[in-house]
Amino acid sequence: MRLSLGTAQFGLAYGITNQAGQVPAQTVKGILETAADKGIGHIDTAAAYGSAETVLAGQLGAFEVTSKIPSLEGLTPEAARAKVASSIEESKVKLGPGLTTILFHSAADLLRPDWQSLWETAAAQGLPKLGVSVYTGDEVSAILGRVTPDVVQLPLNLLDQRLLDDGTLSQLKGLGCEVEARSVFLQGVLLSAPAALPSAVQTLAPHITAIRSAAASAEASVLDLCLSFLKLTGFVDRAVVGVTTVDELIAIHESWQRPIPAVPYQNFRVSEPHLVDPRLWRDTRQQNLKLAS
Repeated sequence: MRLSLGTAQFGLAYGITNQAGQVPAQTVKGILETAADKGIGHIDTAAAYGSAETVLAGQLGAFEVTSKIPSLEGLTPEAARAKVASSIEESKVKLGPGLTTILFHSAADLLRPDWQSLWETAAAQGLPKLGVSVYTGDEVSAILGRVTPDVVQLPLNLLDQRLLDDGTLSQLKGLGCEVEARSVFLQGVLLSAPAALPSAVQTLAPHITAIRSAAASAEASVLDLCLSFLKLTGFVDRAVVGVTTVDELIAIHESWQRPIPAVPYQNFRVSEPHLVDPRLWRDTRQQNLKLAS
């Protein structure tokens, strides 16, 4: 299992706990240099992440890159096919030869009646890997009834263990799919002090308190628990981590290398989707950024 550098914050003021806004270009440069120095060789981005692809252009060196086709909702079949082709071509131009993987950013696009022509159009662009970003096990089941993606990106964290519990992760690995875990810090919520949580997620405060208590008892950090949980699943090929500073990236890399603390990770799970799915959080700013998830 490897780390992947998420880049939503490079092109947007992304994240419900993000108080600093979009990461400045000079800071992005330092983050990329640090990632390369620490051996983090993969970057995750998307056309829907504002100016992220443009910010990354010319700075990628030897990084391997995943990007995403923006939502095709509301487009006719002809317009959707054209959008798939043009989006991938634009990403190729901006991201260069390191671009190896393209995902459909919206699982709904592979559930359209014309899904096959969209998939074939994307495949015809000649990139090594093609996949999809999902939110739910139902989406995965429906897509697997049509095609087996090379890569599936999905939410997975201490609180949101739904796709582990329902067998989705096991199924994907059994089919040979690469699994990329995103939302591993739940937009920073897992790393926040309970009293500092935004109102939209304040109901998670008791859960965050329990995680902090378990970390303290194990003489570990919450960051250690977040990353160790992913390792313990045995199903994750890459963990996508978003940062806003070089120091945050260094802390993540150091935590990644520490031993796994012995804590009851399964006890942290939250089953209510409205608590762990950012699309359902009642926060206007977050709703405006939901397509970047």
